[in-house]
Amino acid sequence: MAENDFSINDAPTMKPEPISGGRRLAAGDTILGRYTVVRELGEGGMGVVYQCLDTVGGVEVAVKGLPPEVSRNEDEMDDIRANYQIVRKLRHPNIAGVATLEKDPDTSDYYLVMDLAAGVTLKRWARHHPGADLAAKLAILRQVAAALDYAHAEKVIHRDVKPENVMVDDDGRVKVLDFGLAAQIRSSQSRTSNSVTSKGGTPGYKSPEQWLGRPQQAPADVYAFGVMAYWLFSGRLPFDGDDPTVLGHAVLSAPVEPIPGLPAHMNAALVKALAKVPEDRFSSCSAFMDALEGRSAAHMGDSGRAVAPRPPQGGSRSHATAKLLLLVIALVLAVAGGWWHYRQEQLRKQPRRAAEPARQKATTDKAKRNAEEVSRQKEATEEAKRKAEEEDRQKALAELARQKEESERIDKASATEIRSEALEQQSAVRDISDEDGFKAKKDDLAKDFARADALFDEREKCWSDAALLFTNYVAGCKALLTLDGERRTALETRTKAGEAKDGAEKAEAETYALTCWRDAVRLLDSANADFARMQFVDAARSFASAERQFGVCVTDAQAEKKRQEDAAAQAQAEKEARERAEAEARERAEAEARERAEAEARERAEAEARERAEKEARERELRAKWRKEGEEFTINDPYGLYMTMKWCPAGSFTMGSPASEDGRDTDETQHQVTLTKGFWLGQTEVTQGQWKKIMNGETIIDLARKVLQDDTEYMIAGKKQMVRDFYKKSKYDNPTSLCGDVNDNAPVYNVSWHEAVEFCRRLTQRERAEGRIPDGYEYRLPTEAEWEYACRARTTESLPNGRDIRILGKNNAPALDDIAWYGGNSSVGFKGRGWDTSNLPEKQYRGEGAAPREVKGKQPNNWGLFDMIGNVWEWCGDWYGNYGYENQTDPDGPAEGALRVFRGGCWDYDARCCRPANRGGSVPGIRDRNLGFRVALAPRH
Repeated sequence: MAENDFSINDAPTMKPEPISGGRRLAAGDTILGRYTVVRELGEGGMGVVYQCLDTVGGVEVAVKGLPPEVSRNEDEMDDIRANYQIVRKLRHPNIAGVATLEKDPDTSDYYLVMDLAAGVTLKRWARHHPGADLAAKLAILRQVAAALDYAHAEKVIHRDVKPENVMVDDDGRVKVLDFGLAAQIRSSQSRTSNSVTSKGGTPGYKSPEQWLGRPQQAPADVYAFGVMAYWLFSGRLPFDGDDPTVLGHAVLSAPVEPIPGLPAHMNAALVKALAKVPEDRFSSCSAFMDALEGRSAAHMGDSGRAVAPRPPQGGSRSHATAKLLLLVIALVLAVAGGWWHYRQEQLRKQPRRAAEPARQKATTDKAKRNAEEVSRQKEATEEAKRKAEEEDRQKALAELARQKEESERIDKASATEIRSEALEQQSAVRDISDEDGFKAKKDDLAKDFARADALFDEREKCWSDAALLFTNYVAGCKALLTLDGERRTALETRTKAGEAKDGAEKAEAETYALTCWRDAVRLLDSANADFARMQFVDAARSFASAERQFGVCVTDAQAEKKRQEDAAAQAQAEKEARERAEAEARERAEAEARERAEAEARERAEAEARERAEKEARERELRAKWRKEGEEFTINDPYGLYMTMKWCPAGSFTMGSPASEDGRDTDETQHQVTLTKGFWLGQTEVTQGQWKKIMNGETIIDLARKVLQDDTEYMIAGKKQMVRDFYKKSKYDNPTSLCGDVNDNAPVYNVSWHEAVEFCRRLTQRERAEGRIPDGYEYRLPTEAEWEYACRARTTESLPNGRDIRILGKNNAPALDDIAWYGGNSSVGFKGRGWDTSNLPEKQYRGEGAAPREVKGKQPNNWGLFDMIGNVWEWCGDWYGNYGYENQTDPDGPAEGALRVFRGGCWDYDARCCRPANRGGSVPGIRDRNLGFRVALAPRH
């Protein structure tokens, strides 16, 4: 076994480097000299985000590289730095802050270092908590509202509020991501490159003023926040659609539909938040939340915070305080009245006092006595009021204690009653089958019951909370029982639809009633998809429709088959009659010619006839050698190639993968593709023996020698280097060190894209010389669309064997065992010369060595094609580029580019690449030990 001195995961034939934002990094790489990469978190329009360990601070952070087209543009960076000075000041418990904006002095790249937000996005949280109650959802929204209002107060507008930018941890704590700085970066990126950015927000969440291109202020965030609340309560957007024109028109003019089952005050709050005019919306996100939670305007202070309502009449402290206030006011009025009366008497008697000093003294003494008396009365009154207030306070406390005891008694009785009903429902739910995703729902209900039962415990005495949770549990159980009934109905209709499909297959509907058959299969696929999404009512309806359609297929197929048989019989009779007439006519013409013509004319005519006959014979002989559409054939003459070609009929399919597919990448956008012409595709990847037959005896060792002699520098493992340097070899080393087993039945590898094209050119030249290629056809590499269409072979699941891939670990996907050699199983049974694969992470089977395996070692797909998944990557003819959602006909990729597409996964790579939708690309000149190809006989480009 050859020595392996490098990491297989760093091999040059990896996924292409990100189209926007820097090279891809691996675990253990260092950023800016201090941040060690732990793992990749995800990739978006602005590049890759990594979870890193700050080796200086000892904490984990998130690091995102700015796109190179922005980093290298100083004018754009000036705008971003200015915006950064604003955004970095945001400090709020519900905002994932931006710590630093740093520049790498070696590469001139800029990086954003951010707080690492724990948990999952709100979109994933909602998917994992379908039964979450309103209280839980309102608690999350309240935290988002606090974050947005705080940012608005700091003059920062988010401009892209949506569930994907909200993180929720296990304790329900919220962090809002991607504030105004991310919007500024996307805006800069849109000016400096052709990449698609989200500077204008996400379509379904854009406010009317955003659609009209007007400035975005806080009301735009209030609108997007209202859309997110609507989606969280209903599971759908208020306005949605694939056509931007239709969607924009709906946002600007269509009314908001109320959510069925939602309280009226909540629907009213949603309508106000989604008002077309910014001034008609709530003044803040918190005001919107107050309306959602039913807080009336009468209880709202100027600050927008809730003010406690007046307590009920009775012995409350507020009532005692009011009584005391009335007594004090009465006392003050009495004293003031006495003083006014006294003052008027003094003024009336003042002239007399000037003449009567003795009487003045007496009056003064009397006034002092009156004042002392008033003071004593005041003290007595205050003492009486204090006693009354204390008496009222004691009565209020006693009343509160009585009310609390009575409330607990009622709550406990209510909780006990609803718990009994919950136990009955628990028994009924236990009998429901765990299949079709019901186990997760039953487990969630069990957790809900456990939480309610914990609150019901005598030591907790949270009777009202327990009653609420038990009520929600009972409702959840009833809903699950109803859903189970719908599932049983759907299963019955699915069985009938399957029987009807069997009947249609026996009637050869796919041959004689193809259009009807496709409609029926499409209905069946739609029903299965609805069933997988637990939409059992829709599934049952679609299964029934499919059953009826398959019945129509039988009728149509029988009628069409009879019509074709009758037409064929009639055509044969007409042909025989025509041949008899032609024979008789020729006989008469020959007799007349013999009688009329002289010997010289007869000889000339015969010579011309022979010349025409010879020409027609040559043309018939040439056409007889052409490959017939719909038939497989083997190229084995005259040079012993023994390459079997399988026919792939024209048709349509869905290219790419759904968002739910395990292992999916962002460049697999689903879209409809139609191939108007059929083609042939090699049954296997081109083998080493076939390569030698066409390429003048060149062996796998000769190809390895080319790798060692190649002086071209490629971008490998994050730096420019020659392939031999990456493998730590020199151009003078033995080339067998870069080879596995030299086996004519193993696929050829170490082949560049240009060499694969040259193989196809030579094969075309030889076969055309033999007259075996139909007009308009040539041997070439398949297009990316032709490759995926042939790989799927009319299957719609994530794997061509009709199963959905389930990735348990990076190199652990049991569904691949029957069809593919990949990193998880390529060492099973391997005994030849190869490379050390023991360091592959999360392997499905133990094993230390592997290399490309002999072809036909795994099961073929429905069209008899082997190793479409795994063994070696396969070059395609297209340039690598993103594709959109629009339908395409006979696509052949971008007109130019830097990378050529390769497909199918390989023997030393992980499971996620072994899917029909997975895409990769590399520079055309590179050669690698896991990169080969297969040929197509297809329409000429």
